[in-house]
Amino acid sequence: MEDRKRGYIEKAGRQARENILTYRSCSQAVVGAFRQLLGDAAVPEAVLKAATGFSGGGSGTGNLCGALSGGIMVISLFAGRDAASWGDTVKKEYNAELGRRLIGYFEELYGSVNCTPLKEHIVSDDPPAAMPPESLRVLEDGTREADCSEVTRQTAMKVMEILLEEGFVTLPG
Repeated sequence: MEDRKRGYIEKAGRQARENILTYRSCSQAVVGAFRQLLGDAAVPEAVLKAATGFSGGGSGTGNLCGALSGGIMVISLFAGRDAASWGDTVKKEYNAELGRRLIGYFEELYGSVNCTPLKEHIVSDDPPAAMPPESLRVLEDGTREADCSEVTRQTAMKVMEILLEEGFVTLPG
């Protein structure tokens, strides 16, 4: 992958990580990173607001990971159907295929798409082989915990990679 493209993908990841560390909402961290990088026209404020409820596995319930939900929201902003194309099943399936690409990547890295089991799997004695080591944080007392900022970073990077590959986003300058 060319250096400029890799740099932009990493920039999305850094911004998402900074967002979750600052604002503590994984779903909004991902959506917000794309709003910050691509602007209001691409990611309206209403979408950032709508992402609030997906944090913590859906309103803190531990179900579908909020970072993953935010990533799917961003993909759908570009590939999803609008009012004029609501009945377009080809567009619906294309959007779903892009979402499944993100989900497959996520499952490969973390072994689950759900927040609670994902966190448990990260801290287990047998984490997924593909998981980035930064996803596990060991505290001073030896306690192990999942680092959601790393999960959020990885998700935003994959979303940007998909958007660039599909031509929805072009490299600046």
